[in-house]
Amino acid sequence: SLVPAISEAVAKKQHQTVVLRSSQAIKLTIFIGIPSLMILYSFAEPLSDVFKSKETYTLLQVLALGGIFAYLQQTTTGILQGLGKVQLPVINTIISALIRIPLLFLLTGLPHWGLKGTAIAYVVGFIISASLNLGAIIHFTGMPINLREFLILPLIGGMGMLLVFRLFQPLLKIHPLLFLIVIGVGSICYILILLFNGGIDKNDLRRLPWIGKFF
Repeated sequence: SLVPAISEAVAKKQHQTVVLRSSQAIKLTIFIGIPSLMILYSFAEPLSDVFKSKETYTLLQVLALGGIFAYLQQTTTGILQGLGKVQLPVINTIISALIRIPLLFLLTGLPHWGLKGTAIAYVVGFIISASLNLGAIIHFTGMPINLREFLILPLIGGMGMLLVFRLFQPLLKIHPLLFLIVIGVGSICYILILLFNGGIDKNDLRRLPWIGKFF
């Protein structure tokens, strides 16, 4: 629904609506992406046990750090398409690939890096593509980047979530499936912190699938 929402505002020449909807989409992407990052990073070890590979543990942690940029890449691509700049995400993806592919061969070939190097190369690609898309959105819409709202406040919530995971980690030794309860408690803590510090409000929560109907 992001692309038609942006396209509609562009067609009606409602510039402020374009900026608002773009900003809200990026904000919600970060809001969802931070806990996803924390969960995958914190529980990489028990998840790697499923694959019976210690190397998978490191790969999951590296990919977790790049995951939020992959989400932002998708969101910013949708915004640019809504703005009618359909070719830009493709160009930016090609640019990121031109950097990622040589890096992929370089890092994967290093004896002590291997698959970890492969994961890092892909993360770099996500970062470049998302950054180029975001830069284009700022250029065409004049959308301001509020670091406090987009980055600092969500990270504070993420740190609180990470602290909950660390405190409850001993429960995982009792039964591995208890990590679902720990994730639930951490997620509630994350939302409460952001509600308290102003990172989100009820209107933001209403836009979320599944959760929104409770607000």
